[in-house]
Amino acid sequence: MPARTVPSGLRRSLPVLWIVLALACACTREPAPVGTPSAYPAEETLSQAALDTVIRFNQARSGGAERIEVPEEFWAPEIAALEPRGVYWHNNNLVVLSSASGSDTDGFYIYVLISSYMPPDGETMDLQVGQELVRLVVIR
Repeated sequence: MPARTVPSGLRRSLPVLWIVLALACACTREPAPVGTPSAYPAEETLSQAALDTVIRFNQARSGGAERIEVPEEFWAPEIAALEPRGVYWHNNNLVVLSSASGSDTDGFYIYVLISSYMPPDGETMDLQVGQELVRLVVIR
């Protein structure tokens, strides 16, 4: 019985099909139930907003300058709505420092799909931001 081969045209289109399938699956997630009390947007909303912010920031960066603070002009509206005291780029992920006080955490570490750096396991992580050690809620 002869071996079956995949036609070269189909073989070249498989990566594109996988990307389309992944995007379709990501877009069909159930929205958060209406009326769910929350002080912050849903994790999916923040993840998308972080991705938008990182893409805008990376497109504007020129050459080898390693700026870490993301200027407000690049913030997605959902990030700006959090009224952060600072937003930072970290390995293509986003650090959003909260302006709220009286919390056990200092903000969010939002994993962005285009990043090759996955934050450590756990619900929170500690990170040195400038001279400050902050505890962040990890959003994957």
